[in-house]
Amino acid sequence: MNDKVHIDSGAPRDTAALGEVLGETARKGDVIVFVAELGAGKTTMTQGVARGLDAPDEVTSPTFILMQVHQGRMPLYHVDAYRLRGEEEALGIGLDEAIDGDGLCILEWAENISGLWPVSRLEVEIVQTGPGQRRITLTGHGPAGDDYLRRIRTRLGKE
Repeated sequence: MNDKVHIDSGAPRDTAALGEVLGETARKGDVIVFVAELGAGKTTMTQGVARGLDAPDEVTSPTFILMQVHQGRMPLYHVDAYRLRGEEEALGIGLDEAIDGDGLCILEWAENISGLWPVSRLEVEIVQTGPGQRRITLTGHGPAGDDYLRRIRTRLGKE
């Protein structure tokens, strides 16, 4: 189906608020892949996702440890593929278990391991359009990704 939702964000709090909606509407097994440049707001959005999942931990980018797990109403597997040296290393840190796990999996710098993206996923593209301005595009892929996007669209009133 590859349905899309476009959202303009004028401040980090807007990006985090959208992330909170992603967390509130997530179901076990959902996967989010971020496609965005450095400083676009991936971690800010993930902080919102964690709030939406009622995860009490402080969320920071797992750039050097590669994957963090935050406990909320379901686990949040937060993976940063920026420093991964390929798909084999990603599998070595347990990415396949996170993707097929009992929670929500978020992949930052997902384009570095695109061969491991599941068929069903929510793709979040963040493009900086000006100082502090972002254009965020949510795209559902596969049955579960399309369903996730429908839940988000309903929650945002963008039906």
